Amino acid sequence: MSTLKINAKQKDFIRAAQEVLGPDTTVVEKKDIRKVLDANPGMKFPYFVTKKELKASKRGFYHLPSLDGTYGSTSVPMPVAKVTTPAVEVPAIGMAPSALGVMEDQDSYVPEKFSGYVSWGNFNTVKDVIKSGIFYPMFITGLSGNGKTLMVKEVCAKLKREFIRANITVETDEDDLIGGFRLLNGETVWHDGPVV
Repeated sequence: MSTLKINAKQKDFIRAAQEVLGPDTTVVEKKDIRKVLDANPGMKFPYFVTKKELKASKRGFYHLPSLDGTYGSTSVPMPVAKVTTPAVEVPAIGMAPSALGVMEDQDSYVPEKFSGYVSWGNFNTVKDVIKSGIFYPMFITGLSGNGKTLMVKEVCAKLKREFIRANITVETDEDDLIGGFRLLNGETVWHDGPVV
């Protein structure tokens, strides 16, 4: 068990988390953190919880320290991954977990078409590149919220190609992108990340 120095604002978040998630909560996901924030308007995101030192034994899970700063006594159960043989060709924009023979929580990475979508900008260029099946990296830039991701998603939906989105934030580390060892049924097993 490790100890962390906890300040007053961090203690406020821990108390709020115990109220919302239960007093025995020791491991949280980002969705749990969002529940706490939704129940406490005005409270800022607790970046201290998602730091590397508080990562639990499974990707996306974090230890919630107690008010005295202790953490790390509980392990997170790993779900059993379904192993399948992929029947789809991987698009030029990246490899999906299904292309590696491992699918978790999802049967298909082909997105549904958005009925109100109007193609714009370099839609046809993106479509031609993905349709070609050739690995050809693209850099799409523009203001936040103008539809860059939706454009690529719609191209993949139209061509019935897989679409994988990997968000990069200040908390993203190498294991989140490339992969790493995960605990599965008491054994450490390598799992590739979305970049691979």
